[in-house]
Amino acid sequence: MQASTEQTIRGVMPDSIWQLLEQIDATLDTDSPLAEQLMQINEILLNALPIDAVWCQTVAPLAYTACGLLKNERDVPPHIEVSTFNQALALPDGSPEQSTLLTQVLSRRTPQFFATDSTAPHLIDADLADALFAASNTKAVAVLPFTTTSTIWGAMVVGLRQSSQPQKLAADTQQLLSYLSKHVARGLQRTFLLEGTRRHTETAMMLHHIAQTITSSLDIDTVLQKTMTGINNILDVEAGSLLLLDPTNGELYFKLTLRGENKQITSYRLQPGEGIAGWVVANNHAVIVNSVAQDPRFSSKIDKAIGFKTKAVMCVPLLVQGKPIGALEVLNKRRGPFNHADLDLLVSMSASLGVALTNATLFDQVSERVRQTEIINQVTTRINAGHGLSETAEQIHHQFSALFPLDHLGFSLIDSSSAKVRQWTFTEHGSIEYKQPAIAAGQSRLQQLLKTNRGQIFNKFTQLTGNSRYPDDDFFVAAGLQSQLIIPLQVQDTSFGALSVGSQQENAYSRQDLELLQQLAPHLAVVIEKALLLDNMAQSNYKLHLLNRLSEMLVSTVDFQLIVETALNMLPRVLPNDVHGIVVEAEDGVHVGMVLPFAFNNPGRIQTTLLDKYAEMTDRRNLKVLSEKVLTGNLPVSADWQQTSTMTLPLLIQQGTNGLIFTASNKTEAYNDDFYRIFSLLASQISAAVENAHLFHQVEQERARLAAILASTTDAVLVVNRNGRIVLDNPSAWEILGVQESQRGRRLANATSLESLVSLFEGAMRGDETTGEIPLEDGRTYFANLSPVSVGGAGVIGWVATMQDVSHFKELDDLKNEFVSTVSHDLQSPLSGILIASQMVGQVGDVNETQRRLLNVVERRVKSMSNLIDDLLDVGQIEAGIDMEMTPTRLNDIVEDAVHALEPEATEKGIELAHTIAPDVPAVLGNNNRLRQVVFNLVSNALKYTPGPGQVNVALFCVEREVRLQVSDTGLGIPSGDQPHIFEKFYRVKGDHALEIKGTGLGLAIVKSIVEQHHGRIWLESVFGEGTTFTVALPAHRPDNAQD
Repeated sequence: MQASTEQTIRGVMPDSIWQLLEQIDATLDTDSPLAEQLMQINEILLNALPIDAVWCQTVAPLAYTACGLLKNERDVPPHIEVSTFNQALALPDGSPEQSTLLTQVLSRRTPQFFATDSTAPHLIDADLADALFAASNTKAVAVLPFTTTSTIWGAMVVGLRQSSQPQKLAADTQQLLSYLSKHVARGLQRTFLLEGTRRHTETAMMLHHIAQTITSSLDIDTVLQKTMTGINNILDVEAGSLLLLDPTNGELYFKLTLRGENKQITSYRLQPGEGIAGWVVANNHAVIVNSVAQDPRFSSKIDKAIGFKTKAVMCVPLLVQGKPIGALEVLNKRRGPFNHADLDLLVSMSASLGVALTNATLFDQVSERVRQTEIINQVTTRINAGHGLSETAEQIHHQFSALFPLDHLGFSLIDSSSAKVRQWTFTEHGSIEYKQPAIAAGQSRLQQLLKTNRGQIFNKFTQLTGNSRYPDDDFFVAAGLQSQLIIPLQVQDTSFGALSVGSQQENAYSRQDLELLQQLAPHLAVVIEKALLLDNMAQSNYKLHLLNRLSEMLVSTVDFQLIVETALNMLPRVLPNDVHGIVVEAEDGVHVGMVLPFAFNNPGRIQTTLLDKYAEMTDRRNLKVLSEKVLTGNLPVSADWQQTSTMTLPLLIQQGTNGLIFTASNKTEAYNDDFYRIFSLLASQISAAVENAHLFHQVEQERARLAAILASTTDAVLVVNRNGRIVLDNPSAWEILGVQESQRGRRLANATSLESLVSLFEGAMRGDETTGEIPLEDGRTYFANLSPVSVGGAGVIGWVATMQDVSHFKELDDLKNEFVSTVSHDLQSPLSGILIASQMVGQVGDVNETQRRLLNVVERRVKSMSNLIDDLLDVGQIEAGIDMEMTPTRLNDIVEDAVHALEPEATEKGIELAHTIAPDVPAVLGNNNRLRQVVFNLVSNALKYTPGPGQVNVALFCVEREVRLQVSDTGLGIPSGDQPHIFEKFYRVKGDHALEIKGTGLGLAIVKSIVEQHHGRIWLESVFGEGTTFTVALPAHRPDNAQD
């Protein structure tokens, strides 16, 4: 019945369906917003078809857009329009009563047609479409999906007003609408693809622009701002933020918002893991949340604070080298929900930002390194200008005041000698050491810092309590510090101290400040160590200067009391302490000295201590105190002062302990090695001075005794040093020199006119004769004997001459010579007659054997007497200069003749006779016969006094301008007591060894006379029992002085 009564509504078709399609295509090809395009399609359909209402709606992947058009009942425009945008389609949960026509068609993807009285679900979308249709009593008669092969783009609802008769669309109209819905779907697909292409092009261009910005600019703020602008242009969102991770505490802070720097937002921080952004950074995972109300990760803290309503969030991690350093988030997309294409775009943007941040970070790091390098170079150059610690501290403070917030600059080190902490404050005026109770290194923050070898930041220093507080922190608390940077100082892998920078404000320092300070640490360590070394060197030099000054002062005195006073004046300056003392023992008692603090109340106690300690060292008690010196120059001490640390060293001389030096204080720490070393040097210097004083007094006593002896002796004693200056002369020597007082200190040549005495000393210094006669103007003659004075390895330092008056012996010798000469002449004739008579006895008659033997004895005795008389006459002739014609003579031939002539005698005794003649020995100006006599006498003497087997060597050579003849033997040798007299006439060596050797004692006297007549010299060197060497030195002949 109902079907038969239905009224079929036939469409009034346009002249051509192609016109209708062209109108729809033209509408979809415009650049108008999607809502306007849908509304124009509604109007085309409403005008072209016999229908009363049209509702078009798009779904994802298009932006959600819904609009409807209701024909005016009078069929005259304007029609009623309803539209909405960016609202999600209200999809039912699947229950039958919640199902709508749109959801059914979209899920089935097939058109549905109804009559106005159909029992189909009466809800179109459970929203505005139902309201529109209900307002005009319009019933949905067709629902058609916009579908292509695989995609649903939306749907279209067509309605007719209800009337008394049920109505439905004609079949051709249904067919037309089905065709039109597919055509519109293809148009929407084309529009979507074109829009997607446009958006991808814009995105690519934006990404390219951002990439250009990243590569052309290192200004991170510019890059971030342009990137956020690009995100807004492409995604069209309501809000967005760039959040960065604070590495110090893990919090996220807002670096930038979509609209620029919004201080209302950037002042907030998210705790680690807080909010969706916190979750993204913690998990390094991107998320899309299109309904934050249903996501437990969402935090509404900032929404409430700024009055914003977050509906949807898309957030991606910001990565640098694979590690999240922040997050990029956008909020509330204006056109539909966020999708994966949006997420891919945001990930690309995030990657670009990551590259930009990496480049900017690298640039900032390089810039920071360059800046730090410049700072380090500048600071190092300036602080190197300092010398000691005070100047260095001034330079460091000046430089650091421009680098850091600076209310305090401190330096600490562990004293290696005492294992205590020492602390200084560095100011613009230098360094000030912090005086405090001694802090053991093991209980200090400094020791803990050196163990970890890492710098530290304290931004709330005064809040350190309990185990985190150390005794050496009082140094910083006293300065009122709230913030502190502290770094260890290390040189050659050895930490020796720490440098601290302090501020009275909390949170004054950052990690970058610590890094900069650590960059400066190696340079600071070297400079400060150098400054400490220079200070120590300066202090050591000052102490050495004082020690040298003390040594000079002590050397200049030999008075015991003055030694004590000098040492007392220097002790406190070299080694400051509470109490100093010294004891020096003299011959008849001790001298005592003390340096005490101002207003010291018991000096007697210190003196008793000194004497008791000296008694313990030497076991000499109750010594007489010869003098007592007390100085009060040390720093004051408390009235109850007690000596806790003491040091005592003995004053040692050759005879043993002769005193002591003493120092004491009330400090508990032990004295360091440097203190002990200097104290030992002081003891050594004072000991040397005391030793010198004792030696001086001993020398003075010996000098007095020697002066008394020399003054009382009749022999003249004269000592001359190697520089020719008189060192000692007694009154008997004054008489010889012809002066009335001592000539000590004067040159001998200037002190006397005796050329023979001066020549004797000069010859001895050259190695010539050391004995000689000194004739005086008054006719007296002194015999001088010079002996060298030697001291250890220094060799000969002078000569001492002893001189005896031999005038009487000289007169006797002259009388003897005169007598011998007279007797020799008178005996010559009788001896000749006796010899002739003894030889003629045998011619007169027969002589028996006994008579013959007696006559031979007479002949030998007469010949011996004759030889003796010849020698005596020869000596007289030589001394008188008779037959001494001089011609250039070469000694080479004379030596060879003598050796050849005496070789049989040597062979007979088993003696090896050898000779050596140096090449190019010059001639001498001499008498050939007399020189031959010299050579023969010396060689025959050597053979005579050398028992066989033995050796005799004859050498001829030249030394400078002298020709020297040297005859050496391995014979009996000459005792040292006989050597000064060996050249005297008739002198023969005494002793059993020489009794069997015959001689007259004139041979060497003749040799000496001949040598002296040739202006030469002769001397001997002999060791008794080993042999003797005679040396003759004659002037070499020069043609230009042949007449001399």
